[in-house]
Amino acid sequence: MSEEMVHREEPVAGGKREVVFVKYGNRKLYNTATSAYASMVDLFDAAAASSASGAVVRVTSDVDGGDVTLATVCRALYEKVKSMDQTRVGLSSSDVVALFAKVKET
Repeated sequence: MSEEMVHREEPVAGGKREVVFVKYGNRKLYNTATSAYASMVDLFDAAAASSASGAVVRVTSDVDGGDVTLATVCRALYEKVKSMDQTRVGLSSSDVVALFAKVKET
Protein backbone atom coordinates (compact mmCIF):
# COMPACT_ATOMS: atom_id res chain seq x y z
CA MET A 1 0.00 0.00 0.00
CA SER A 2 1.26 3.44 -0.80
CA GLU A 3 2.21 5.90 1.92
CA GLU A 4 -0.41 8.28 0.52
CA MET A 5 -3.18 5.75 1.14
CA VAL A 6 -2.20 5.26 4.76
CA HIS A 7 -1.77 8.90 5.71
CA ARG A 8 -4.48 10.82 3.87
CA GLU A 9 -7.21 11.15 6.46
CA GLU A 10 -10.30 13.30 6.87
CA PRO A 11 -10.84 15.54 9.93
CA VAL A 12 -13.70 14.64 12.29
CA ALA A 13 -15.12 16.07 15.49
CA GLY A 14 -12.90 15.97 18.54
CA GLY A 15 -9.74 16.71 16.56
CA LYS A 16 -9.31 13.08 15.51
CA ARG A 17 -8.62 12.11 11.93
CA GLU A 18 -10.80 9.58 10.14
CA VAL A 19 -10.04 7.21 7.28
CA VAL A 20 -13.27 6.07 5.63
CA PHE A 21 -13.59 2.97 3.47
CA VAL A 22 -16.78 1.95 1.66
CA LYS A 23 -17.49 -1.76 1.36
CA TYR A 24 -19.44 -2.78 -1.72
CA GLY A 25 -21.64 -5.84 -2.14
CA ASN A 26 -19.07 -7.41 -4.46
CA ARG A 27 -16.62 -7.27 -1.48
CA LYS A 28 -14.56 -4.45 -2.97
CA LEU A 29 -13.31 -1.75 -0.64
CA TYR A 30 -12.99 1.89 -1.67
CA ASN A 31 -10.78 4.34 0.24
CA THR A 32 -12.58 7.69 0.11
CA ALA A 33 -9.43 9.62 1.05
CA THR A 34 -7.46 8.35 -1.94
CA SER A 35 -10.39 7.77 -4.32
CA ALA A 36 -9.02 4.31 -5.06
CA TYR A 37 -10.00 0.71 -4.51
CA ALA A 38 -8.18 -1.04 -1.67
CA SER A 39 -7.50 -4.61 -0.63
CA MET A 40 -8.23 -6.10 2.77
CA VAL A 41 -4.50 -5.94 3.48
CA ASP A 42 -4.57 -2.20 2.62
CA LEU A 43 -7.41 -1.77 5.12
CA PHE A 44 -5.44 -3.64 7.78
CA ASP A 45 -2.37 -1.49 7.13
CA ALA A 46 -4.47 1.69 7.36
CA ALA A 47 -5.97 0.48 10.65
CA ALA A 48 -2.51 -0.31 12.03
CA ALA A 49 -1.18 3.10 10.96
CA SER A 50 -4.22 4.85 12.41
CA SER A 51 -3.67 3.11 15.72
CA ALA A 52 -0.21 4.63 15.90
CA SER A 53 -1.34 8.10 14.75
CA GLY A 54 -4.52 8.36 16.81
CA ALA A 55 -6.77 8.35 13.75
CA VAL A 56 -9.99 6.38 13.40
CA VAL A 57 -10.74 3.90 10.61
CA ARG A 58 -14.39 3.49 9.65
CA VAL A 59 -15.93 1.13 7.08
CA THR A 60 -19.43 1.78 5.80
CA SER A 61 -21.77 -0.28 3.65
CA ASP A 62 -22.57 1.08 0.19
CA VAL A 63 -26.14 -0.19 0.52
CA ASP A 64 -27.35 1.69 3.58
CA GLY A 65 -24.29 3.54 4.90
CA GLY A 66 -24.31 1.32 7.99
CA ASP A 67 -21.16 0.80 10.03
CA VAL A 68 -19.48 -2.50 9.11
CA THR A 69 -16.09 -1.63 10.60
CA LEU A 70 -15.75 -4.43 13.13
CA ALA A 71 -16.60 -7.31 10.78
CA THR A 72 -14.51 -5.86 7.96
CA VAL A 73 -11.42 -5.14 10.08
CA CYS A 74 -11.65 -8.66 11.53
CA ARG A 75 -11.65 -10.01 7.99
CA ALA A 76 -8.74 -7.70 7.10
CA LEU A 77 -6.77 -9.04 10.06
CA TYR A 78 -7.40 -12.58 8.84
CA GLU A 79 -6.28 -11.67 5.30
CA LYS A 80 -3.15 -9.92 6.61
CA VAL A 81 -2.10 -12.92 8.72
CA LYS A 82 -2.88 -15.29 5.85
CA SER A 83 -0.66 -13.24 3.51
CA MET A 84 2.32 -13.25 5.86
CA ASP A 85 5.07 -15.80 6.36
CA GLN A 86 3.61 -17.76 9.26
CA THR A 87 7.02 -18.19 10.86
CA ARG A 88 7.44 -14.40 10.99
CA VAL A 89 3.95 -13.02 11.57
CA GLY A 90 5.24 -10.04 13.54
CA LEU A 91 1.95 -9.34 15.31
CA SER A 92 1.94 -9.43 19.08
CA SER A 93 -1.24 -9.95 21.04
CA SER A 94 -1.01 -6.30 22.16
CA ASP A 95 -1.03 -5.22 18.46
CA VAL A 96 -4.26 -7.14 17.91
CA VAL A 97 -5.82 -5.77 21.10
CA ALA A 98 -4.84 -2.21 20.07
CA LEU A 99 -6.54 -2.65 16.70
CA PHE A 100 -9.74 -3.91 18.30
CA ALA A 101 -9.65 -1.11 20.88
CA LYS A 102 -9.38 1.40 18.04
CA VAL A 103 -12.40 -0.16 16.31
CA LYS A 104 -14.36 -0.09 19.58
CA GLU A 105 -13.82 3.68 19.89
CA THR A 106 -15.67 4.36 16.65
